Amino acid sequence: MSLFRPVNSAESNLFTIRASFGIDSQLGNFNNLDQDCIIASNDSNIPISRLYLASPSTNNLPLNFVVEYQQSTNSFLVTYGKQFTQQPNVNITPHSSDGFVCLPSIQKKSLKENNNHLIIKFVDISGSNITPSVDGLQGLLGFDIEIIGPIKIGITTGNSNKGWAINDVNGVYSFMDINLGSGNIAPESVIISKNLKFLSGNGNVKTFSSNNLIPSDYGNTVWELNNVALTNITPQKGMFIILYRNGLSNSSIQLSENCFFNNNSIENKLTFETNNSSAILYAPNDSLFIILNTNGTVSTGVLSV
Repeated sequence: MSLFRPVNSAESNLFTIRASFGIDSQLGNFNNLDQDCIIASNDSNIPISRLYLASPSTNNLPLNFVVEYQQSTNSFLVTYGKQFTQQPNVNITPHSSDGFVCLPSIQKKSLKENNNHLIIKFVDISGSNITPSVDGLQGLLGFDIEIIGPIKIGITTGNSNKGWAINDVNGVYSFMDINLGSGNIAPESVIISKNLKFLSGNGNVKTFSSNNLIPSDYGNTVWELNNVALTNITPQKGMFIILYRNGLSNSSIQLSENCFFNNNSIENKLTFETNNSSAILYAPNDSLFIILNTNGTVSTGVLSV
């Protein structure tokens, strides 16, 4: 059984609001907060007057989220926009120039109010209010805010902090078996990596370059065969063979007795007739190879006596 719940949390419906103000915003570091203004808003009735929001984009903020700067008190008034069922956790990190010390001071309001859920001020070590930077170079240059708390269960807008977890009394999992070339691989599965090499269950790819060499582990390893004339090969379910001919005459592969290509009982020999020819074979069972792809001139036929 699967449970849809927040990552690393037993709570059932946490929501995260994050925002960064100052550096890399349209106006850069704080340097022009000399009057009341709106520095972030996703409320159509409250337009932004000075865009100091650096991330995320406005449309990724909750509907009706607003941050207002109040010049008379050097305060930032935050309206969450989301209806939290309990008081959320709030973390504020100021941006400041070298050697400048400022501390965040927050005052939470009741969630029953429709706006100004949070008042943020910045103070020095003596407790005196700090004014945002005048030149954008010295002092308080911006801040980050992160708000995490539970919301009402049901369909929500924005991005909530959700993730998949496994609830299985029969086992504990450190990763999902999704066949991406790492972790545990399902039996008889096919793995294709980004560079389009076929990999076996243990990730091995072996290249053989000596004529008439028949490896003993072809049932467990993917073969990458260059310039090899193979005879009497028996398919095994899930087996891949990648063959490539370059410059050798009469390059061929013959299947053992009662084994065939593509369900055609009279064709059990694969012949490469030109240089730079290749074929990719796959065995769906123990008596058949399916030719997935060929390049150059490759033909099938009955072995000549």
